[in-house]
Amino acid sequence: MLEVIYKNFLILFITIFLIMLTYTGYLFLYGQIDNSTLVIHKVAGILLIILSLLHFYTKRKKVKKLLNEFIHIFTNEKVTLDNDMDLLIDLVENKTLEEICILFNISFEELNTVFEKNSIKKCSKEVTLKEVSDINSFKIFPLIVKILEQKIRK
Repeated sequence: MLEVIYKNFLILFITIFLIMLTYTGYLFLYGQIDNSTLVIHKVAGILLIILSLLHFYTKRKKVKKLLNEFIHIFTNEKVTLDNDMDLLIDLVENKTLEEICILFNISFEELNTVFEKNSIKKCSKEVTLKEVSDINSFKIFPLIVKILEQKIRK
């Protein structure tokens, strides 16, 4: 609970100091400079840097993940997926329906039952899960969930 309050206050104060810097910068632009404005600008800038560092420290795992993804994209390498859902989708999306039946240990008739129950059109056993999702304007992960749900109910 305290962590949520801390994060919200951190973002609130970062926003306030950004607004203060914008306002004092606007005053500098139009020549309305005095000592108090200069002090406010410097204090807001220093506090913004400190709060930004605290914010980065709080979000360090997410920042590290995003930085790694940026580096991989920039160097044209394959982006590794840390998210289990993305990893599952990446492993299954290019498999044919026949391969999915083997993978999840269900019969093709059971797969047909799942598709019929959810009004999902399919063409043949050779169609990939990605193609099925594209044909039906249905996302891949909910399809996987429906298939697994059928397997568990078995």
